[in-house]
Amino acid sequence: MSLRRTWTLAGSAVALAALARAGWEWEVSIGPAMERGEARYEIGGTVRMRESTEVVPFPISRLEWPVEGVGLDAALRARPSDRWEVWLRGEWLSSDAGTVRDSDWDYVEGIGRLAIYSESDSSLEAWGLEGGLRWPALRFGPADARVALGIGLGWLRRSLGWEASDGRQWYPCEPWVAHYEWTGPAVRYDLEMDAPFGDAWIEVRGRRWTVEARAAAAPWAEVRDRDDHLLRGILAETRADGSAVWVEASATVSITGSWSLRMLGRYFLVAGEGESRNVVYGGEDPEVPVGLRWSIDEEIEAGWGTVGMSVVWSR
Repeated sequence: MSLRRTWTLAGSAVALAALARAGWEWEVSIGPAMERGEARYEIGGTVRMRESTEVVPFPISRLEWPVEGVGLDAALRARPSDRWEVWLRGEWLSSDAGTVRDSDWDYVEGIGRLAIYSESDSSLEAWGLEGGLRWPALRFGPADARVALGIGLGWLRRSLGWEASDGRQWYPCEPWVAHYEWTGPAVRYDLEMDAPFGDAWIEVRGRRWTVEARAAAAPWAEVRDRDDHLLRGILAETRADGSAVWVEASATVSITGSWSLRMLGRYFLVAGEGESRNVVYGGEDPEVPVGLRWSIDEEIEAGWGTVGMSVVWSR
């Protein structure tokens, strides 16, 4: 994580902690979290160049980026009264992520066939920041199983960055052609999203335990990606209109005094469509000279699950 991102997370946490004056309920949690899933994008459809427009099948290319590793999850919650609370969560992951898969198709009489396929190793650095306000709308139940139902509003930011390197490429339609191997970095891919969201939640609180569940939706998400093909010298950037949904559940058990242990599960899904703008800045292919520009339709989709365990301190 860059120094700027570290200070952003730390500063946000300090600012929220400063709200926790005497009489407020508040808690801090931190612990490891394992993430597993995938992000992918596909291109095809309308190709726009300076002097021409062409429609090609969709997709003509797909890249699949793994989301896998163990990172850190931290959260801060402040409740000035029973009527509302403010919360902030940050997460960070840096690890070897697994295999990147790159597939290219050609079409003969409308029938698609896999023409080029490659696999390469990848590393991933990802971080996220999420926070908001929430209000209970209804409370009921006995003291040893008090139930609260509520709603909330907030803001989400996610950032994921991969580097693919050390790979092999095949030509399934031409098996007699020798495969190609390379070492070193081949592609760098960044995926970012920002979104306001609304959520609904339920909390069941016993004397020494708490169970919570939440469902959130962001119907207006801005999704951005940046694909730098280092071997081909082509940079592609997209700003897409998208949406995101996620669900999560947690169980917290009091250990002693102010200390508790929490288990957390979460699943996140985002999708978007936009126009990928490409420019050639290097390479040796005479058919794609340096300075050539075009755009092409792109669809982005990412989804991953998280399982974590945190130590919680509250007062």
